[in-house]
This record gives sequence, structure tokens and C-alpha cells, in this order.
Amino acid sequence: HVRGGEGGENLFLLDNIRLPFPFYFLGQSVINPDMIEKTEVLTGGFSPNYGNAMSSVFNYSTKTGDLEQYHASADFNFLNASAMVQGPIIKNRLSIIAGFRMSNLSWLLKGMGIDAVMNDVNSKITYVINDKNKINFTFLNVTDKLDFTNAKNVDVKAKATDHINAENLQLQSVWGGKIYSKFSLLQSGIYLK
Repeated sequence: HVRGGEGGENLFLLDNIRLPFPFYFLGQSVINPDMIEKTEVLTGGFSPNYGNAMSSVFNYSTKTGDLEQYHASADFNFLNASAMVQGPIIKNRLSIIAGFRMSNLSWLLKGMGIDAVMNDVNSKITYVINDKNKINFTFLNVTDKLDFTNAKNVDVKAKATDHINAENLQLQSVWGGKIYSKFSLLQSGIYLK
């Protein structure tokens, strides 16, 4: 809650893609922090191009994959297991970065008879046309499932599943010292079952 507003009054953007609900059922963010290059939080006085956000805007920009060499990393902690790879497809011209996270809470909940799946895949492909123009394609896919129908010692026998799917194809151009443009074709949605 920002400035007293309801949770739905906040706007969450990932590479300009509006995320309708950027959290798993258990509250963890669907945005992989390993994929984030820059974060901007606006709590007042933001411009009207952010639509009907009333309380705040959380604007996340993802990293661009390394255009020269390959990198990979993996992490295992109490909450998540994650991996990330990045590198050139065509050196100095075309790169990819991809991150995957899987929640470790699903193993803990499985011991209580609760079927839970919480994972996300985030990737970005960048094509450098020339020094002033580039094309980015960002992709996010989230699976969130909680099934209490076989849970032990739980009175609630319910299940819920949602998938978040979002893509953005963006052309970025620099026209001069302080003039640039971004043209985007994007789609995002949450699918509930």
C-alpha cells in the first residue's frame, strides 16, 4: 500500500509491460531480481502516460544480455532455486538473457499434502541494428498453483491456478542528443482456472 491506496491502485511495469498481478498467491514477487537492471518507483506527480495508476508506479527495466561473452549463474536459497544464462547469439549484434526461478516452498507444502507450483521464466533478446537503433523482445511466463484438495488437517478443500503471460517487442531509436523514441507492441494477461 502506497500513500494509503489499495494494492490494485499501484501500476507494475516490466519493460513497459503492464503486469496485472505481479505476485504469487503466497505473496512473493513474480519479478526475478537477477533479471533487473534498473528500478524506478514513482509515488506521486507521475505523468499521465502511466494510465490510471493512482498510488504509485513501479517501473522495472530488464538487463540486456552480454553481446560479447557467455555467463551463467545458479542460486539455491531457502525460498528459491534459480538459474540465469546470457550471451551472444551473433557477437556484438544479437544477444539473449534468460532467467528461471522455482519456489522451494512447494517442497515444504507438498509434505503437508498441498500441491503447489510457483515458477517463472523471464527472457530478453536484443538485436543491435546500428549505434542508434535496437530491437528488444521481452518475455515473461509465470505459473502459480495451489491445490488444497488433498491437504492433511486443512478444512479448506479448494484449488486455484493462474498463469501470467507477457511479451513486448520494442524498437528503440536515438534521433539526437536528447531525442529518442520507443515503439512497442505488447501483450500481457493473467489466466485463472
